Amino acid sequence: MFANSLPPRGTSIGPDIEGLATTASSPPSAEQSSFIVFKIRMMKVVYLLLSTFLLVALLLCDHPSAGAPPTQRAILIEFFNATGGPYWKSKTNWNTAANECTWQFVGCTAGKVSSLAPYYNNLTGTLPESFGYLIELTWLDLAVNRMYGTLPSTFKNLTSLWSVKLFDNMFSGTFPQLKNPQMVDVRYNDFSGPLPNIGLWTNLFTASFAVNRFSGTIPASIGSLSTLSSLFLNYNQLTGTIPSQLGNMGMMLMTLVFSHNNLTGSIPDHIFYPTNTNLMTFDASFNSLSGTLPLNTCSLYLQDLVINDNQVNGTLEMLSTCQFSNLQLQNNRFIGALPFIYPSYVSFNLANNYLINNNLEYYLFSEYAWIIDLSNTN
Repeated sequence: MFANSLPPRGTSIGPDIEGLATTASSPPSAEQSSFIVFKIRMMKVVYLLLSTFLLVALLLCDHPSAGAPPTQRAILIEFFNATGGPYWKSKTNWNTAANECTWQFVGCTAGKVSSLAPYYNNLTGTLPESFGYLIELTWLDLAVNRMYGTLPSTFKNLTSLWSVKLFDNMFSGTFPQLKNPQMVDVRYNDFSGPLPNIGLWTNLFTASFAVNRFSGTIPASIGSLSTLSSLFLNYNQLTGTIPSQLGNMGMMLMTLVFSHNNLTGSIPDHIFYPTNTNLMTFDASFNSLSGTLPLNTCSLYLQDLVINDNQVNGTLEMLSTCQFSNLQLQNNRFIGALPFIYPSYVSFNLANNYLINNNLEYYLFSEYAWIIDLSNTN
Protein backbone atom coordinates (compact mmCIF):
# COMPACT_ATOMS: atom_id res chain seq x y z
CA MET A 1 0.00 0.00 0.00
CA PHE A 2 2.87 2.36 0.89
CA ALA A 3 5.44 1.06 -1.58
CA ASN A 4 5.68 4.44 -3.33
CA SER A 5 6.59 6.12 -0.02
CA LEU A 6 9.88 4.20 0.32
CA PRO A 7 13.09 5.70 -1.17
CA PRO A 8 14.67 3.96 -4.18
CA ARG A 9 17.52 1.59 -3.32
CA GLY A 10 20.74 3.58 -2.77
CA THR A 11 19.02 6.79 -1.75
CA SER A 12 20.88 8.59 1.09
CA ILE A 13 19.28 8.83 4.52
CA GLY A 14 21.55 11.69 5.49
CA PRO A 15 20.94 15.42 5.31
CA ASP A 16 19.00 15.03 1.98
CA ILE A 17 16.44 12.87 3.71
CA GLU A 18 13.65 15.36 3.05
CA GLY A 19 13.93 14.46 -0.63
CA LEU A 20 11.93 11.36 0.17
CA ALA A 21 8.77 13.38 -0.11
CA THR A 22 9.39 13.91 -3.87
CA THR A 23 10.19 10.33 -4.81
CA ALA A 24 6.60 9.18 -5.13
CA SER A 25 5.34 8.70 -8.73
CA SER A 26 1.84 10.00 -7.98
CA PRO A 27 0.38 12.49 -5.50
CA PRO A 28 -0.02 10.75 -2.11
CA SER A 29 -3.27 10.63 -0.26
CA ALA A 30 -3.75 12.51 3.02
CA GLU A 31 -3.15 9.30 4.95
CA GLN A 32 0.02 8.59 2.98
CA SER A 33 1.26 12.14 3.47
CA SER A 34 0.87 11.92 7.24
CA PHE A 35 2.75 8.64 7.35
CA ILE A 36 5.55 10.00 5.16
CA VAL A 37 5.99 13.03 7.41
CA PHE A 38 6.04 10.79 10.52
CA LYS A 39 8.57 8.44 8.97
CA ILE A 40 10.84 11.26 7.89
CA ARG A 41 10.83 12.68 11.41
CA MET A 42 11.62 9.29 12.92
CA MET A 43 14.50 8.73 10.50
CA LYS A 44 15.90 12.14 11.46
CA VAL A 45 15.81 11.14 15.11
CA VAL A 46 17.58 7.85 14.36
CA TYR A 47 20.18 9.67 12.30
CA LEU A 48 20.87 12.15 15.11
CA LEU A 49 21.14 9.36 17.69
CA LEU A 50 23.56 7.40 15.52
CA SER A 51 25.66 10.51 14.90
CA THR A 52 25.79 11.30 18.61
CA PHE A 53 26.74 7.71 19.47
CA LEU A 54 29.57 7.68 16.93
CA LEU A 55 30.87 11.04 18.18
CA VAL A 56 30.92 9.88 21.81
CA ALA A 57 32.65 6.63 20.81
CA LEU A 58 35.36 8.58 19.00
CA LEU A 59 35.87 10.86 21.99
CA LEU A 60 36.20 7.87 24.31
CA CYS A 61 38.81 6.33 22.05
CA ASP A 62 40.83 9.53 22.13
CA HIS A 63 40.38 9.99 25.91
CA PRO A 64 40.08 6.57 27.58
CA SER A 65 40.08 8.09 31.10
CA ALA A 66 36.77 9.86 30.48
CA GLY A 67 34.10 7.84 32.23
CA ALA A 68 36.38 4.86 32.98
CA PRO A 69 39.22 4.28 35.46
CA PRO A 70 42.66 4.99 33.99
CA THR A 71 44.95 2.11 33.17
CA GLN A 72 47.64 1.15 35.66
CA ARG A 73 50.25 2.38 33.20
CA ALA A 74 48.58 5.79 32.98
CA ILE A 75 48.38 5.93 36.80
CA LEU A 76 52.08 5.16 37.19
CA ILE A 77 53.01 7.78 34.60
CA GLU A 78 50.88 10.36 36.43
CA PHE A 79 52.49 9.32 39.73
CA PHE A 80 55.95 9.68 38.14
CA ASN A 81 55.18 13.18 36.87
CA ALA A 82 53.47 14.29 40.11
CA THR A 83 56.45 13.30 42.26
CA GLY A 84 59.27 14.86 40.26
CA GLY A 85 60.12 11.70 38.36
CA PRO A 86 62.89 13.22 36.23
CA TYR A 87 64.74 14.06 39.47
CA TRP A 88 64.40 10.66 41.15
CA LYS A 89 67.67 9.10 42.24
CA SER A 90 66.91 6.00 40.20
CA LYS A 91 64.16 5.40 37.63
CA THR A 92 65.08 2.49 35.37
CA ASN A 93 62.49 1.94 32.59
CA TRP A 94 60.04 4.51 33.99
CA ASN A 95 58.00 6.40 31.40
CA THR A 96 59.39 4.32 28.55
CA ALA A 97 57.82 1.87 26.11
CA ALA A 98 58.82 -1.02 28.36
CA ASN A 99 56.03 -2.87 30.14
CA GLU A 100 55.24 -1.13 33.42
CA CYS A 101 55.83 -4.35 35.33
CA THR A 102 59.53 -4.04 34.41
CA TRP A 103 59.82 -0.52 35.80
CA GLN A 104 62.10 -0.16 38.81
CA PHE A 105 60.29 -0.34 42.18
CA VAL A 106 57.18 -1.86 40.56
CA GLY A 107 56.12 -5.42 41.26
CA CYS A 108 53.30 -7.22 39.50
CA THR A 109 51.21 -10.30 40.13
CA ALA A 110 49.47 -11.79 37.08
CA GLY A 111 50.15 -8.56 35.20
CA LYS A 112 48.60 -6.31 37.88
CA VAL A 113 50.65 -3.83 39.92
CA SER A 114 50.83 -5.32 43.41
CA SER A 115 53.79 -3.44 44.94
CA LEU A 116 55.32 0.00 44.62
CA ALA A 117 58.40 0.81 46.69
CA PRO A 118 60.45 3.84 45.58
CA TYR A 119 61.63 4.56 49.14
CA TYR A 120 64.53 6.99 49.75
CA ASN A 121 64.48 8.02 46.11
CA ASN A 122 64.04 11.81 46.18
CA LEU A 123 60.32 11.81 45.43
CA THR A 124 58.88 15.32 45.82
CA GLY A 125 55.22 16.17 45.36
CA THR A 126 51.74 14.87 46.11
CA LEU A 127 49.93 11.65 45.37
CA PRO A 128 47.55 12.11 42.41
CA GLU A 129 43.85 11.31 42.77
CA SER A 130 44.20 8.46 40.30
CA PHE A 131 46.53 6.61 42.70
CA GLY A 132 43.59 4.94 44.43
CA TYR A 133 42.76 3.02 41.26
CA LEU A 134 45.76 0.72 41.75
CA ILE A 135 43.29 -1.59 43.44
CA GLU A 136 45.55 -4.67 43.36
CA LEU A 137 48.27 -2.88 45.35
CA THR A 138 49.30 -4.83 48.46
CA TRP A 139 52.68 -3.28 49.35
CA LEU A 140 53.36 0.47 49.33
CA ASP A 141 56.65 1.98 50.51
CA LEU A 142 57.18 5.71 49.93
CA ALA A 143 59.30 6.20 53.05
CA VAL A 144 62.13 8.73 53.41
CA ASN A 145 61.13 11.06 50.61
CA ARG A 146 59.73 14.58 50.43
CA MET A 147 56.09 13.84 49.73
CA TYR A 148 53.57 16.32 51.08
CA GLY A 149 49.91 17.25 51.03
CA THR A 150 46.91 15.13 51.93
CA LEU A 151 46.40 11.59 50.77
CA PRO A 152 43.93 11.44 47.84
CA SER A 153 40.31 10.62 48.61
CA THR A 154 40.72 7.47 46.50
CA PHE A 155 43.39 6.11 48.88
CA LYS A 156 40.67 4.29 50.81
CA ASN A 157 39.95 2.27 47.65
CA LEU A 158 43.24 0.40 48.13
CA THR A 159 41.47 -2.40 49.97
CA SER A 160 44.17 -4.98 49.23
CA LEU A 161 46.93 -3.05 51.04
CA TRP A 162 48.55 -5.01 53.84
CA SER A 163 51.79 -3.03 54.20
CA VAL A 164 51.88 0.79 54.18
CA LYS A 165 55.15 2.65 54.82
CA LEU A 166 54.98 6.43 54.47
CA PHE A 167 57.37 7.43 57.25
CA ASP A 168 59.76 10.37 56.99
CA ASN A 169 57.69 12.52 54.66
CA MET A 170 55.50 15.60 55.08
CA PHE A 171 52.04 14.18 54.48
CA SER A 172 49.24 16.07 56.23
CA GLY A 173 45.51 15.83 56.85
CA THR A 174 43.71 12.83 58.28
CA PHE A 175 44.80 9.26 57.79
CA PRO A 176 42.13 7.09 56.08
CA GLN A 177 40.40 4.07 57.52
CA LEU A 178 42.10 1.31 55.55
CA LYS A 179 40.42 -2.07 55.21
CA ASN A 180 42.69 -4.50 57.07
CA PRO A 181 46.45 -3.84 56.84
CA GLN A 182 49.05 -5.87 58.70
CA MET A 183 51.76 -3.20 58.86
CA VAL A 184 51.33 0.60 59.01
CA ASP A 185 54.24 2.99 59.53
CA VAL A 186 53.49 6.70 59.07
CA ARG A 187 55.81 8.20 61.71
CA TYR A 188 57.50 11.53 61.10
CA ASN A 189 54.76 13.19 59.08
CA ASP A 190 52.20 15.89 59.80
CA PHE A 191 48.99 13.85 59.96
CA SER A 192 46.33 15.25 62.25
CA GLY A 193 42.83 14.55 63.48
CA PRO A 194 41.72 11.35 65.20
CA LEU A 195 43.50 8.05 64.82
CA PRO A 196 41.78 5.57 62.50
CA ASN A 197 39.82 2.84 64.25
CA ILE A 198 42.84 0.59 64.59
CA GLY A 199 40.79 -2.07 66.35
CA LEU A 200 39.07 -2.91 63.06
CA TRP A 201 42.40 -4.04 61.58
CA THR A 202 42.13 -7.56 62.90
CA ASN A 203 45.32 -8.75 61.18
CA LEU A 204 47.49 -5.85 62.34
CA PHE A 205 50.98 -6.89 63.43
CA THR A 206 52.81 -3.58 63.90
CA ALA A 207 51.80 0.07 63.66
CA SER A 208 53.55 3.39 64.20
CA PHE A 209 51.73 6.72 64.17
CA ALA A 210 54.53 8.43 66.10
CA VAL A 211 55.67 12.03 65.63
CA ASN A 212 52.57 13.46 64.01
CA ARG A 213 49.73 15.65 65.31
CA PHE A 214 47.05 13.03 65.92
CA SER A 215 44.51 14.09 68.53
CA GLY A 216 41.59 12.55 70.36
CA THR A 217 41.71 9.35 72.38
CA ILE A 218 43.37 5.96 71.98
CA PRO A 219 40.72 3.61 70.51
CA ALA A 220 39.68 1.06 73.14
CA SER A 221 39.04 -1.42 70.32
CA ILE A 222 42.82 -1.92 70.07
CA GLY A 223 42.42 -4.29 73.00
CA SER A 224 40.86 -6.89 70.72
CA LEU A 225 43.93 -7.16 68.46
CA SER A 226 45.42 -10.51 69.39
CA THR A 227 48.00 -10.36 66.56
CA LEU A 228 49.47 -6.95 67.45
CA SER A 229 53.16 -7.01 68.38
CA SER A 230 54.08 -3.31 68.61
CA LEU A 231 52.22 0.00 68.74
CA PHE A 232 53.91 3.43 68.69
CA LEU A 233 51.74 6.48 69.38
CA ASN A 234 54.42 8.72 70.87
CA TYR A 235 54.85 12.44 70.14
CA ASN A 236 51.27 13.29 69.28
CA GLN A 237 48.47 15.26 70.92
CA LEU A 238 46.43 12.37 72.28
CA THR A 239 44.24 12.88 75.33
CA GLY A 240 42.16 10.74 77.65
CA THR A 241 43.26 7.57 79.42
CA ILE A 242 45.14 4.44 78.44
CA PRO A 243 42.25 2.04 77.74
CA SER A 244 41.97 -0.81 80.23
CA GLN A 245 41.13 -3.08 77.28
CA LEU A 246 44.82 -3.03 76.34
CA GLY A 247 45.34 -5.53 79.12
CA ASN A 248 43.59 -8.18 77.02
CA MET A 249 45.77 -8.19 73.93
CA GLY A 250 47.64 -11.43 74.50
CA MET A 251 51.00 -13.07 74.07
CA MET A 252 51.95 -11.42 70.77
CA LEU A 253 52.23 -7.96 72.31
CA MET A 254 55.84 -6.86 72.92
CA THR A 255 55.98 -3.05 72.70
CA LEU A 256 53.66 -0.19 73.72
CA VAL A 257 54.95 3.38 73.40
CA PHE A 258 52.65 6.29 74.33
CA SER A 259 55.18 8.92 75.43
CA HIS A 260 54.93 12.68 74.84
CA ASN A 261 51.15 13.04 74.70
CA ASN A 262 48.55 14.50 77.03
CA LEU A 263 47.30 11.26 78.57
CA THR A 264 45.73 11.25 82.02
CA GLY A 265 44.48 8.67 84.50
CA SER A 266 46.36 5.67 85.82
CA ILE A 267 48.23 2.79 84.20
CA PRO A 268 45.69 -0.04 83.75
CA ASP A 269 45.99 -2.75 86.42
CA HIS A 270 46.37 -5.68 84.02
CA ILE A 271 48.45 -4.15 81.25
CA PHE A 272 51.53 -6.19 82.24
CA TYR A 273 50.03 -9.42 83.55
CA PRO A 274 48.41 -11.96 83.27
CA THR A 275 47.47 -11.65 79.57
CA ASN A 276 50.28 -9.54 78.06
CA THR A 277 52.97 -11.85 79.39
CA ASN A 278 55.47 -11.14 76.59
CA LEU A 279 55.36 -7.35 76.86
CA MET A 280 58.98 -6.16 76.89
CA THR A 281 58.73 -2.37 76.56
CA PHE A 282 56.20 0.02 78.08
CA ASP A 283 56.86 3.73 77.62
CA ALA A 284 54.31 6.30 78.75
CA SER A 285 56.75 9.04 79.74
CA PHE A 286 56.02 12.76 79.45
CA ASN A 287 52.27 12.62 80.02
CA SER A 288 50.07 13.54 82.96
CA LEU A 289 49.48 10.06 84.35
CA SER A 290 48.64 9.63 88.01
CA GLY A 291 47.73 6.83 90.39
CA THR A 292 50.02 4.02 91.48
CA LEU A 293 51.96 1.33 89.64
CA PRO A 294 50.01 -1.92 89.12
CA LEU A 295 50.85 -4.60 91.69
CA ASN A 296 51.76 -7.04 88.88
CA THR A 297 54.23 -4.69 87.17
CA CYS A 298 56.98 -7.33 87.33
CA SER A 299 55.86 -9.48 84.42
CA LEU A 300 58.15 -12.19 83.15
CA TYR A 301 59.67 -10.44 80.11
CA LEU A 302 59.23 -6.72 80.85
CA GLN A 303 62.65 -5.12 80.27
CA ASP A 304 61.94 -1.42 79.78
CA LEU A 305 59.61 0.46 82.09
CA VAL A 306 59.71 4.14 81.17
CA ILE A 307 57.14 6.36 82.88
CA ASN A 308 59.25 9.37 83.85
CA ASP A 309 57.82 12.89 83.91
CA ASN A 310 54.31 12.08 85.09
CA GLN A 311 52.51 12.33 88.41
CA VAL A 312 52.57 8.65 89.34
CA ASN A 313 52.71 8.10 93.10
CA GLY A 314 52.79 5.40 95.76
CA THR A 315 55.57 3.08 96.83
CA LEU A 316 57.89 0.86 94.79
CA GLU A 317 57.88 -2.39 96.79
CA MET A 318 56.38 -4.27 93.86
CA LEU A 319 59.62 -3.70 91.89
CA SER A 320 61.83 -5.73 94.24
CA THR A 321 61.44 -8.90 92.13
CA CYS A 322 61.63 -7.24 88.71
CA GLN A 323 64.47 -7.86 86.26
CA PHE A 324 64.41 -4.70 84.16
CA SER A 325 67.31 -3.53 82.03
CA ASN A 326 65.95 0.02 81.82
CA LEU A 327 63.91 1.69 84.55
CA GLN A 328 63.02 5.38 84.18
CA LEU A 329 60.82 6.69 87.00
CA GLN A 330 62.28 10.16 87.52
CA ASN A 331 60.14 13.26 88.00
CA ASN A 332 57.15 11.57 89.59
CA ARG A 333 55.76 11.46 93.13
CA PHE A 334 56.93 8.11 94.46
CA ILE A 335 57.37 7.84 98.21
CA GLY A 336 58.76 5.46 100.79
CA ALA A 337 61.83 3.30 100.91
CA LEU A 338 64.03 2.70 97.92
CA PRO A 339 63.52 -1.01 97.18
CA PHE A 340 66.28 -3.56 96.73
CA ILE A 341 66.10 -3.98 92.97
CA TYR A 342 67.27 -7.18 91.32
CA PRO A 343 70.84 -6.70 90.00
CA SER A 344 70.08 -7.03 86.29
CA TYR A 345 69.49 -3.32 85.79
CA VAL A 346 71.67 -1.61 83.22
CA SER A 347 70.14 1.83 83.60
CA PHE A 348 67.73 3.25 86.10
CA ASN A 349 66.72 6.74 87.13
CA LEU A 350 64.63 7.51 90.20
CA ALA A 351 65.57 11.18 90.53
CA ASN A 352 63.20 13.86 91.74
CA ASN A 353 60.89 11.67 93.80
CA TYR A 354 60.32 11.38 97.57
CA LEU A 355 62.22 8.17 98.28
CA ILE A 356 64.34 7.18 101.26
CA ASN A 357 67.80 6.00 100.11
CA ASN A 358 68.24 3.13 102.54
CA ASN A 359 69.82 0.97 99.82
CA LEU A 360 71.88 3.73 98.26
CA GLU A 361 75.25 2.12 99.05
CA TYR A 362 74.30 -1.01 97.17
CA TYR A 363 73.45 0.92 94.01
CA LEU A 364 76.52 3.12 94.11
CA PHE A 365 78.86 0.11 94.12
CA SER A 366 76.85 -2.30 92.00
CA GLU A 367 78.74 -3.84 89.09
CA TYR A 368 75.44 -4.48 87.33
CA ALA A 369 74.07 -0.95 87.15
CA TRP A 370 75.85 1.13 84.54
CA ILE A 371 73.83 4.35 84.78
CA ILE A 372 72.32 5.45 88.10
CA ASP A 373 70.55 8.67 88.97
CA LEU A 374 69.06 8.95 92.46
CA SER A 375 69.44 12.72 92.72
CA ASN A 376 66.98 14.84 94.63
CA THR A 377 65.59 11.94 96.60
CA ASN A 378 65.31 12.21 100.36
